[in-house]
Amino acid sequence: MSSILKVIEKLKLNVLNVEDVPESFSSDVYKLTLASGENVFVKIPFNKDKLFREFQMLET
Repeated sequence: MSSILKVIEKLKLNVLNVEDVPESFSSDVYKLTLASGENVFVKIPFNKDKLFREFQMLET
C-alpha cells in the first residue's frame, strides 16, 4: 500500500478513496476516487521490465 501512497503524493492527487483491484495478477492496480468524483486507475508493475513493456505497449 505504501507504493500507491507515494504515487498519490508525487502526482498531488486529491483522493477520497483507495480500493485494491484484486483481479490483477501482473501488477498492483488501485482504483482511486478523486475529490472531483472521477475514478482513476493506477497500475504499479512489480518490476522495471514490466514497467517498460507496459510503456511500450501504451506508446504503440
